[in-house]
Amino acid sequence: MSKEFLMEFFKMYQEKPCLWDKQDLSYSNKEHRLKALKELHQKYAKIYKGATIANMKKKIENLRTNCYRELKKVLAAKAKGETYKPTLWYYDTLSFLYKDKEQDFIYTPACSYSSDNNEEKQSEIYELTMMITILSLKNI
Repeated sequence: MSKEFLMEFFKMYQEKPCLWDKQDLSYSNKEHRLKALKELHQKYAKIYKGATIANMKKKIENLRTNCYRELKKVLAAKAKGETYKPTLWYYDTLSFLYKDKEQDFIYTPACSYSSDNNEEKQSEIYELTMMITILSLKNI
């Protein structure tokens, strides 16, 4: 899949918030979502002959997952006072998926630990919290 094609595909995807924005009025409308998916699929099928809508949805899910992994690294570094530069070339292009949701990814511990021995537990809780948050934000 070429970068040019993906950039066009991402732009088209962004123009269909019913597929990715839970706040969009059409998000819960199956007919609107199906229509949007069919329009996206027409573009997708030009490159992937014989691909189904299910194949396309899986590809979108994979791209989004990669992007959320990078976001997780960015925010984890930020929480440590460090900087992480995402390695995905399309990270910024898909920023519309999470730009208003970054605060949902910020980790706030449910409880604090006084012992250094519990640092590993705190890290595990952080990882689980991030995974749950990411999974709850994923949608197609």
